[in-house]
Amino acid sequence: MTEFEPDWSATGLVDADPEGDGARILCGQEIGDIVIIAELWEDAPPLTADGWQDIAEVSVAWRSAFMDFGTTGDEDLAKRLELPGSGDYRLRVHGRNRDDGDPREDSDPVEEYLIQVWSAPQDQPITVTSTSETATVAERQWSGPPDDGRSASAFNSLRVGGDPLHPVPAPSPDPGHRSETPGGVRDGETRAVAAARELSEEIGHRVRPGEVGRGVAPCPGVWSPDEKVRYRSVDSYFFLRVVGVDVDFSGIEELERSLLDTFSWWTQPELRSATERVLPVGPADLLSRVLDGDVPVEPVALPWSE
Repeated sequence: MTEFEPDWSATGLVDADPEGDGARILCGQEIGDIVIIAELWEDAPPLTADGWQDIAEVSVAWRSAFMDFGTTGDEDLAKRLELPGSGDYRLRVHGRNRDDGDPREDSDPVEEYLIQVWSAPQDQPITVTSTSETATVAERQWSGPPDDGRSASAFNSLRVGGDPLHPVPAPSPDPGHRSETPGGVRDGETRAVAAARELSEEIGHRVRPGEVGRGVAPCPGVWSPDEKVRYRSVDSYFFLRVVGVDVDFSGIEELERSLLDTFSWWTQPELRSATERVLPVGPADLLSRVLDGDVPVEPVALPWSE
């Protein structure tokens, strides 16, 4: 089974085990149906990006004569792709509907992956297209930890290997140190799912993960609660219009309640003219932009501090 620690920084979608035991595909949900189609080609198939959020390729030095893909741990349910034999192969992975929530309703889009395999010499990973929030967050999170730092998030992945496999929580680089501060992403959540949950817990406003849309701004930075261990976090900001929200603090935790003094809505002019220190830096400019209808296609990074 593929027990290696994947690195999502290259593609945000797929990573291969350097030992040749398998690969992992980053999933947008922990529990739910995932459609997987695997194809064996004699040569590189024609590239078609239509309808796919993310597409990436990696090389694998496969030690088995087959690949298994499955969404359960039951052997009789796993689907086997027979290979000509062991050797070097290229995997092209297509993914879509990766940002549509976890868990999902029956009416929500089903997460889908197309995996194309062909014999090819070893080559570097490539990203053909990357448009999902799941991929964006993963690439930034794994782009290199700070010195003596810890990663504050974990992701879910689908194992691809020589025996029946299923979606499992991928361990963080240091499972013993995780950020549990208010607003954190829990294991198995996408950023959109976490944002919807936090809205419900923090102010009692309930929305579906799909309603918060794509993140408009990431804010990566390093912080320390005690100056002994440093954590690397990636905050994600979403743009959501609301009307008539009755704020309800009954869902917040005791620690959060102890840190809360008051609540108020800030208008864009008030935010721009604030004499208090506002973090992250520059939200007023971004807010002006999105209020004018210019929602960025690519997220705009906000500085962690001045």
